This record gives sequence, C-alpha cells and structure tokens, in this order.
Amino acid sequence: RVCFEYSPIVIMFVDANLLFHRANNTCASILGTTLDQLEGRHLAHLLTRDATAELARQVLSLSPKTLNTGTPHNLQGWAIGDLQTTQGTMFVDWEIRRVDTADGEDAGLLMVLSDVIQKRLGEHALQQSDELRRLAAAAAQVGTFIYEPASQRHRWSPELRDLYGIPTDERIPPAHGRTNSIPRMR
Repeated sequence: RVCFEYSPIVIMFVDANLLFHRANNTCASILGTTLDQLEGRHLAHLLTRDATAELARQVLSLSPKTLNTGTPHNLQGWAIGDLQTTQGTMFVDWEIRRVDTADGEDAGLLMVLSDVIQKRLGEHALQQSDELRRLAAAAAQVGTFIYEPASQRHRWSPELRDLYGIPTDERIPPAHGRTNSIPRMR
C-alpha cells in the first residue's frame, strides 16, 4: 500500500471498458488531477483534456490491443499537453499492461506513468557538457582518455590518437602503472 500511495510514478487501474477505477496520490502532482475527477470516466476524457492529440490517439488505440492480446506497450518521452513544471514541459513515459483476474478473465489495464523531465534535462546537460569539452580540447589542442581499471586499458579520444599519431584501429596497450607503455608523442 505504501509503495502504491507514495510512489513517484502514477499508477492507474482502468477496467476492461477503459473506465478509471483507481489511481495513486501521485496522479494529482503529475497529471494535475485527482481520482475524484477521474473515477468512472473513460480514458479518453483524461487524454483529450491533458495529452497531445497524437499521444491520445496512440494510447486509445493501444489500450484495446493490450486488453485483447495481453501484449504490454511502452510509450516513451511523451509531452503532456500544456502541463508545465518549473523546468519546462512535462515528459511522461507510459506503460500499459493487462491485468487478469485469478481465473484468467480480463480485469482491465494497469497504466504506469513516469515523469522523465529530469532524465531529459540530464541528457541535455550531458550533451552540452560533452560539446564544451570537445571545443575546449580542440582549442587547447589536447586529447582525453578514459582509463578502465578492470581491463587496465585506456580509451583514447580521436584528438589524443591524432596527437600521438596512432591510427583509430590500432590497439592501445594496457598501462600496467608504467608511463613507458604509453607511446611517446611523435
């Protein structure tokens, strides 16, 4: 019960007729609505109100397929209409799974929605950081490497290989803690 009520993801139960029956407390913070406003309403109500038209079409077409076949569906990185957070538009991953009763009858769907805006922001920051690193390395005419302790190997950037005159297909020997195993700059 604690996991259901306080999980940082939305967990919703929709019956075989695509009517809402239950959602956890996170529903209000991620979707801006509560179960009181959803209970007994068709899935299309929420989707046409909060989701983009493309997402609504996709969820409404995949939900009956999931009910009929039992095949789960994942929809990743969907913008939720005009819902905004302090970081910008909210992006949500949807997972749709069929729920069966103990005797194998279709009970409905379990829908899990995860806010992935932090993941998107992190990916964007990492991309910007890598671009800045490349620009700085090019301006300073230096290269970089990543040392892998398990294999005692270095992964050299193309810039570092160029500085030492090592072709990209040539293997760099493990360092073994000795500086003389690294080729001298040519």
